[in-house]
Amino acid sequence: MLVTYDTEAGATYVSFIYGAKVSHTREVSDLVMIDYDPEGRVVGAEFVVGPAQITQQMLRKLADVEPDAFKPLYADQSWLYSPA
Repeated sequence: MLVTYDTEAGATYVSFIYGAKVSHTREVSDLVMIDYDPEGRVVGAEFVVGPAQITQQMLRKLADVEPDAFKPLYADQSWLYSPA
């Protein structure tokens, strides 16, 4: 897992498959999107906020939509506080 923050866009990206081609994106909320590869696997998630503004509600929505990919992130949120 790789967590990056784009200061220009003000967005945090959590990548599970680094360098994978994104074929489509699913909007979970106005501030949260999930990217998928052509085979339907979760590539990553974009939060249109800085890492410190990612809320439990945002993580819970991801875990509800894609439990296999995001329940571990919801259960252990120490990744939010790790330097990129």
